[in-house]
Amino acid sequence: EQVGAIGSVKAEDLQKVPSPSLENLLQGRIAGVDVTNLSGSPGGGGSKVTIRGFSSLNQQGANDGTPLYVVDGVPVANDPQNMGGINALAGLDPSSIESVQVLKDAASASLYGSRAGNGVILINTKKGKEGKTEVSISSSIEVMTPIMLPEFQNTYGSIGDKSWGPKLATPSTFEPRKFFNTGTNMMNSVTFSTGNAQNQTFVSAAQTEAEGLIPNNAYYRYNVGVRNTAKFAKDKLHLDVSGNFIRQGNRNMIAGGGYFNPLVGLYLMPRSLDYRDVEAYERYNPARGIYEKYQPYSEQADSYFSENPYWVANRELFLNNKKRYMMSASLKYEILSWLNISGRVRLDNDYGTKEEKLYASTTNFLVGWKPEFGPHDKGYYSIGNSKDEQTYADIMLNMNKNFGEDFSLTANLGSSYNDRYSTSLSAGGYLFRLPNLFSAANFDPQIGGSGQGYSRAKNVAVFGSAELGYKGMLYLS
Repeated sequence: EQVGAIGSVKAEDLQKVPSPSLENLLQGRIAGVDVTNLSGSPGGGGSKVTIRGFSSLNQQGANDGTPLYVVDGVPVANDPQNMGGINALAGLDPSSIESVQVLKDAASASLYGSRAGNGVILINTKKGKEGKTEVSISSSIEVMTPIMLPEFQNTYGSIGDKSWGPKLATPSTFEPRKFFNTGTNMMNSVTFSTGNAQNQTFVSAAQTEAEGLIPNNAYYRYNVGVRNTAKFAKDKLHLDVSGNFIRQGNRNMIAGGGYFNPLVGLYLMPRSLDYRDVEAYERYNPARGIYEKYQPYSEQADSYFSENPYWVANRELFLNNKKRYMMSASLKYEILSWLNISGRVRLDNDYGTKEEKLYASTTNFLVGWKPEFGPHDKGYYSIGNSKDEQTYADIMLNMNKNFGEDFSLTANLGSSYNDRYSTSLSAGGYLFRLPNLFSAANFDPQIGGSGQGYSRAKNVAVFGSAELGYKGMLYLS
């Protein structure tokens, strides 16, 4: 029994308002849980979840404020930096979730050790239902449009590097709102549930396709999952087996800041310009035989880079794709009515690819191009592959017994094993022979770089706890 500050959300509440990601469903539903979309992009995945605020001024590593995620009783890996900026919740299919509990205080989170220092989010997935067969089909679409934008004046303009200047002879008709698209989130899912007293099966499949408010911003996710629960040996032996496959990715998950952000150029653009002229963001350069950025005003305003926003959105590309396999099994044997032994194992493997493509004529500072390298850059390309594998297993002896009407004893003794293995390989550099040919074979051999990462952490633990209760009102732990 868990005692402490706990918030929960049931399946029926999760399904009232369809959402492409579980973290968005949690927003505003549990006191003390804050969900912040870091990118403003569709489909989720770029969100930051914190419980009762940050616990440390050092927002790095274990102190980054990220809670521990536990799915069906087993902790799962969550390292957004190694997962293309995508957190653990983003990969889960909301239609397969039965309930969510949030452990917010130290007493509750202590059940999961030091990794739970930022709180715990417990996720229980759906099982097959006994005595009935059900098929559920769901389809929904979410439409997004900007509600509030900065207020712009149309009286003063400039041909320099500011959005304001001398008074215009004719007021500007430039409307930044026209830069934004109508964002869409399309979500489709189908679930199948069947079972009898001895065996229950649940199968789910889901698809999410999203287009953001900012041009060329997109997200996709495909989920397939199956879970089977069964009883044997006169209902004393319980088996629970599940498997999930997730494929997801995004393009240009725009974050805040002055670099690679089209909103900077959009808002600082001289008000005297015609947005229809700037919308044709590239023009053909016959001398180089390529299309280059069209920039009819200075690309730097003070310390900011005010690039053509349409160029930033379409020719400064950041792509993330990943595949994730999650498999788990648990076995529990009821030795006595008040004593059982259980064992669990979970494999969680994640494979990701990240790419960065900066087309020729992108601002030299952002590309890293220097005048001594030559008169023109031909573009920049980087690619990285990452592998993150986690194996978790535990075995526990559990006791829950009443002694007469006054006393009760709840105790457990067990051991756990956690093996986290991560590798990464990356290469990047300036394009050498042909502009905008994004290939490692086109890297400049004199100017470039590569990197490789490796980490492995194993944790073997022995744990035990006991709680003696008296008349359901006094407890000694």
